[in-house]
Amino acid sequence: MLKTRKFMSWLLALCLCMAIALPAFATDKMFNDQYGIDQDIKTTSEIDNIAIINDVTFEKADIDSLEISDSIATVSAFDAQNVANDKAIHYEATFDKGVVDVYTTVKKVEKTDVENYVNMANSAIKQEMAIIAARNEDIPDVIVYQYTDGNIQIACGADTNKARRCTDTDDFFVTEVYIFENVALAEEYRLETDDVLETQTEASGLSDGIGIRQFANQDGQYMTVNFANCPPLNVDKTVNGIANSSYGYYQYIGFSGSNNLETDMGVLYSPTYNGWQPYAKINQNGKKYMIYSNKPGITDVGYVPGGNGLGAEAAYGMTSSITMTAYKNINGYNNGANNGSSTIRLTVKGTRISPLTSNVMCISEAGTGVTSAVRWKALTTIAGSEDIPVASNSSAPRIEMNYTGVKIGTQNATWSTAEDGTAVDRSRITSKGSGYIKGKVNFS
Repeated sequence: MLKTRKFMSWLLALCLCMAIALPAFATDKMFNDQYGIDQDIKTTSEIDNIAIINDVTFEKADIDSLEISDSIATVSAFDAQNVANDKAIHYEATFDKGVVDVYTTVKKVEKTDVENYVNMANSAIKQEMAIIAARNEDIPDVIVYQYTDGNIQIACGADTNKARRCTDTDDFFVTEVYIFENVALAEEYRLETDDVLETQTEASGLSDGIGIRQFANQDGQYMTVNFANCPPLNVDKTVNGIANSSYGYYQYIGFSGSNNLETDMGVLYSPTYNGWQPYAKINQNGKKYMIYSNKPGITDVGYVPGGNGLGAEAAYGMTSSITMTAYKNINGYNNGANNGSSTIRLTVKGTRISPLTSNVMCISEAGTGVTSAVRWKALTTIAGSEDIPVASNSSAPRIEMNYTGVKIGTQNATWSTAEDGTAVDRSRITSKGSGYIKGKVNFS
């Protein structure tokens, strides 16, 4: 295990353009052939993501060497605490299938660690690419894979050149890996209140924010929702000396279960980029894992200082469609097989802000896969304070929920009518039905 210490965040963003011009129909056919998809029988309502994932075979890459490169990169440290910049070592990892750039400030990185991280990412990417092929969706121009075990966090960028991916079948996508230790902040830097996850677990509702929470009736292996054009409103306003941009605006799904299991998985608004960025937090077995957050103050989690670690390239536009899929149990990678330790996974797909024509897929994994029954939920919240301006103030922050295509597995989600099926604070659900739910947060 790599020795842990405090340090840095790293910006990871890859965008590779198509190098070989192929007719669209030929590209699609080659892509689907690679993943064994019969285009004549594809009906998205019947496609089971888990069945596809479990059917994907993966060809392991073996590492030959790990050598320090001549190029040394400077990594930004935790700006909020004025920690001095660290130097990241740049390695070149040579595999039997290609070369991967490895950036890390961890003093000792083993070949076996790098090999395992790269193959974990390659396996997850191939699984999600098989789902994209089955659903006839656009091939992403940017793919990022992120994983945390609560001690080490990795972020991997992939070569998504369409021609390369359609002609090669060696299952080798990763081109860059960033390895860093999770930040454990000193007690004096902790926040007075935790972020949105902790308030979700309270029966009384959202004590550190306001919003809507609706539970679904059925259980299943995964939940998927789509939404578009639901930006936070009045973000540029200031009320009583407090900027609305200081609050957290979330669109997300997740599940809860026994032993205080709670997950929040979706997107968080970034005022820096005026877009959505992937967000996941898992509270499981007394431990918290976080991927992509803008708040310090949580120890032993996969927190990336300064944001989600991906830069503007991973900020999804406010008007284009975004798909969020939360999986409660994905069989993990294990030496070339799909039978390793299971994880919880979030996949977010959408159109990034710049350039608008590029698509981004982020795959995030943490925690331990859940095989027991859970309660799936859909939420839209404004968090970060107990004193959010009231709706009657014309400058108050607001946000809408408009989730469509809501499925648990292959079935449309239906919603609980039990007394505890809804948690609404200064907000309201305006309509809901099979496969959809709408609402308003902090509207008069």
